[in-house]
Amino acid sequence: MANQITQNKLDHRKVILTPIAKNKHCLGSGKPDSNRDYEEQQERTMKGEPWMWDDGKKNQAQIGDIFGFVHNFDKIIFHKVTVIHPITGQLPSWAIRPSRHINQRNRKILCLSKEIDCISWNTLNNYGVYKVQGTTYVNKKNKKELNNFILSHF
Repeated sequence: MANQITQNKLDHRKVILTPIAKNKHCLGSGKPDSNRDYEEQQERTMKGEPWMWDDGKKNQAQIGDIFGFVHNFDKIIFHKVTVIHPITGQLPSWAIRPSRHINQRNRKILCLSKEIDCISWNTLNNYGVYKVQGTTYVNKKNKKELNNFILSHF
């Protein structure tokens, strides 16, 4: 019975992944700059402020979901969604960088926990990890093994 309750809890949580580019784009290039945004969040954390990131296109995140920053072919760093703000909850720095608004105009803002784990690409490769492009939800139908592995890990 306890295992069934645990499985039901897992079924309701989602795994959200977003890629972090290896390199920064030039300021003012108009291109999305996940590397620069990620560094900004690391700096916020050092000041005791929460991680903040955009939800996926469909705004399906819920408190308790697992959010992973994907460093393709290297590792995924995981956090939990702790609070969800409307789009008006954007950071002031996002408003002054036009590249932050590409494909992200209507996305809710997710507050994330501190890092809860880091899993290597090699470990996740056994469960069907794939190169991530754009913030996305792990599809429970096509990537069930990966989804279940990540959720059971937390």
